[in-house]
Amino acid sequence: MSISMLNKKYNILLLFFMFSSIFIQIPIIVLANGISSIKSYHIVIPILFLIILIRLKIVFFKNDVFLFFLFSLMSAIINGFIFGFNMLAAQALFCILTYYMAINIAYYIKLTDYYKILKIITIVFVLAVIIKSFYYYEALSMVYDTRQATLSIPFWLVGGGHNLEVTYIAFLAIFFIKRKAIFYILLTIVAFFSIIYLSRIGMIEAVMLLFFRLTLNMSKKKIFIVICCIFLVFLLLILNINFENSSLLDRFINISKELQNTKEGRGMLWFAAFELLQSNLNGYGIGNSILMAEDILNRNFIENNFHNLYLQYLLDLGILPLLVYLYLILKRAISSKIKEFKIFFILFIMISFVQFTGYDVVFWFFLGLHDAINRKLYLQKNQKEVLT
Repeated sequence: MSISMLNKKYNILLLFFMFSSIFIQIPIIVLANGISSIKSYHIVIPILFLIILIRLKIVFFKNDVFLFFLFSLMSAIINGFIFGFNMLAAQALFCILTYYMAINIAYYIKLTDYYKILKIITIVFVLAVIIKSFYYYEALSMVYDTRQATLSIPFWLVGGGHNLEVTYIAFLAIFFIKRKAIFYILLTIVAFFSIIYLSRIGMIEAVMLLFFRLTLNMSKKKIFIVICCIFLVFLLLILNINFENSSLLDRFINISKELQNTKEGRGMLWFAAFELLQSNLNGYGIGNSILMAEDILNRNFIENNFHNLYLQYLLDLGILPLLVYLYLILKRAISSKIKEFKIFFILFIMISFVQFTGYDVVFWFFLGLHDAINRKLYLQKNQKEVLT
């Protein structure tokens, strides 16, 4: 067997282990606060990083992501000395490792190999969700009656619970958007579990995925017609359905009331966040802002984040890292030549208004894959132009 063949299998195996640990986040040790935990990827990623360091050729991009990490680390260190250091800051290091590991692995494998691994991980993850749901059938069957109270009973494959579990399936579906049968199966699964979990964000993701699929090769005029049709369907639902008999639709209608409630939920978290912003736009340090929000409201939160990525970065890191982050993600959402990644970035930007901590390794993993694949395509294009 040739050296190149061994290297290929070596890189594919590394990518498979990265995918597995990031999508199936098995908690190994629950920390003292009872909310955070040491998960499988906290162990797998450092081990894989050490393996990658053995390689002779390390790929390292000095790009806008590097600039974001630099400013974020500077902010975390400065604010750490001012407001104290928090264990959550270690999560930022895992984001950095994940990004550069994804680059180094994806840079050396073919795009077809990457999709094969992605397909395997998708099957494993979705099957795990389905099997788990059968095991917790009783708790899930009572979600509507208890208004989501029984969602605290099941074990969730992803840190963040039911909303992020559905979101991860939606992310995987994006990369099969050109494969009609697989995509619609995954879309159906996203919609089904969103209804079971009473997940508003899951339903929004399902609608957005359907929109992206329908408009995949359409002209701007046809895209506008599709948008009007989707809006008309929602309008008919609002006019004709008795919302008292539909808890999921009722949750959509009561969004404004929930946000006005500063005693619980996102309304409480965002109220405390804006109170903190009035006195400081330079950040409080990773993990510190949520603790200060608890002091403002004089109560302990169940959550360890603000359920808004942009607020989280602004409060933890300050305005400069946030601006760099907005630049890097908007740039890729607008200019990426890879359709699947372009959709991923657009979806991530939109749902980041209501979830994510900012230190979610799955995003940095996909970002690293995109930047590596994008760089390879760019180099291949330049080589062809030189030859011609």
